[in-house]
Amino acid sequence: MPISAFLIPLLALASGLGWSQTPPVPESSSEEIQTHMKAARAAEQNGDLQTAIGEYRRLIRLLPDVAEIYNNLGIDYYQAHQPELALVSLQRAQKLNPNLTSPVLFSGLALYQLGRYREASRVLEESCKLTPRDVLTRMWLVYTLIALGDYANALPQVNVALRMDPNNLDLLYVLYRVHLELGQKDTQKLTTKFSESPRVWQLAADQWNLAGDKERAASLNKEAQARLPDLEERRNTPDDELFWSAEEHEKAARDAAEKLAQMAPQSARSFQIQAEMLTEQLRFEDAVENYQKALELKADVPELRVSLGDILLRLNRPAEALQQYDLELEQWPNEWVVYFHKGLAYMQLNEEDQALRSFMYARRSEVAIPELHQQLGRLFLRMHKFGQAIAELTLFLGTRPFDPVGHYLLMLAYRNTGSRQLMLEQQDLFEKYSSDRKKRTVAQKELEQFQARREVGEVGLDTKEEK
Repeated sequence: MPISAFLIPLLALASGLGWSQTPPVPESSSEEIQTHMKAARAAEQNGDLQTAIGEYRRLIRLLPDVAEIYNNLGIDYYQAHQPELALVSLQRAQKLNPNLTSPVLFSGLALYQLGRYREASRVLEESCKLTPRDVLTRMWLVYTLIALGDYANALPQVNVALRMDPNNLDLLYVLYRVHLELGQKDTQKLTTKFSESPRVWQLAADQWNLAGDKERAASLNKEAQARLPDLEERRNTPDDELFWSAEEHEKAARDAAEKLAQMAPQSARSFQIQAEMLTEQLRFEDAVENYQKALELKADVPELRVSLGDILLRLNRPAEALQQYDLELEQWPNEWVVYFHKGLAYMQLNEEDQALRSFMYARRSEVAIPELHQQLGRLFLRMHKFGQAIAELTLFLGTRPFDPVGHYLLMLAYRNTGSRQLMLEQQDLFEKYSSDRKKRTVAQKELEQFQARREVGEVGLDTKEEK
C-alpha cells in the first residue's frame, strides 16, 4: 500500500446521544437549570450541535463541578469537529468522575481526529479495558493501530471485535485489508531475503492466479516445480515459513472478501473491494465506476475518496482527484497524509507552489512518509532550489538507501550546484542499484510488477529528468 498505510476506512461519527450522561440535577433545582438542560437535550435530538454546546456551556457556569455536563459538552464538541475543545471538556469530566467510561472513549476519538494516533491508541486501549464488550471502542482501537501501520497488533483486535459482531461489514472489510497488508509484508521479506528461493516463483504464480492471469501463473508454477519438485510438502525452512505465512494471509483476506460479497453484494464495502481488485488488473475506468457506486451508498467513508482520487491521478485527471481529496479533508481536516496526495496532484498540474504548500502540511503527519522526502526533492529540483532538494533527498535515502531513483535525483541536484565529486558518487550509486535491479530474478520482477499494481503513492508523475 502507499505511505498512507491505506488510510483505513472510518466509521461514521459515534452518535453522542447513546453516550451522553444525565447530570445528577435534582428536580428541585432552579427553573433556569432545568430550562437549559431540556434545551440542550432537544438540540442534540435535532442534530443542532452548536445550540447544544451553548446550552451546556451555560449549565457549566451554573454547575461547575458536574462531570456529566462536561462529558456531554465534550461529545458534542467532538461531533462538531472541534477535537481540541472536546479534549478539554472530556478530561475535566474524567477528573471530576473517574467512574465515567464515555470520556475515555471520546478522548481517544478526539485524539484520532487530531491525527495524534499514538496517544489515541493508548487511550483506546484503556477504554477497551473499561468496556471490553463494546464493539465500537474495539473498532476504533483497530483503526488507530492501522493508522500507525501496526497491522500485527490490529489483527487480534479485529478478531475479538468480530466474535462480538460477526456480520459487521466494516469489520469484515478491515479483516480483509489487514490480512492483505500482512501478506504483502511477508512477500516483501521473502523476495528480499530469499531471492533465489523456488518459493518466490511459487508465490508469484499464486498472485497472478488470483489476479486472473492463469497462463502467466501456470508458467511461473512450472518454473517453481522444476527448481524443487517436492515444493508442496516443504515447510521447515525460513523461506517456507514466510511463503506459507503469506499464503495464509492471502487466503484469509480472500475468505473475508467472499463472505462480505455473499452477505451484501450491493454494499459499499463490496463495491470497494471490487474497485481494489480492478485496480490490480489495471482496469482503472472500471475501478472508478465501482468507487463511485460505493460513495453513492456510503459517502461518509473517507478511504473511498482517497482511493478514487489516486485512481484519477493514474488516469491523468488531477483536477478531479483534487476534488476528492478536498471532500475528504472537509470531513477529516487533520488527516495530514491526504495533503501528500494533494501535492502529487498539484505536481501533475505543474502547480509547484500549491504542491509545496500541500507537502508542508503533510509533514505534520505523526506517521512517517518516506516518499514525502523524495517528492519534495523532486519538487525542489523543478523549482531550482537545489540545496533544499539535496537535504530532502538525503533524508529519503537514509530510509531507502538502495533506491536508484533517489540517487539519480540527488545526482541531478549535485550537478546543478557544481559539486562534481558528489555528483559522480551519486552517479555510481545510481548505476550500481539500477544494475542490481536489472539482475533480479524473473520471479522477483513478476512479484514486483504485481505489487506495483497496488501502489498509488506516486501515480501520474513523470520520470523524466528534472532540469
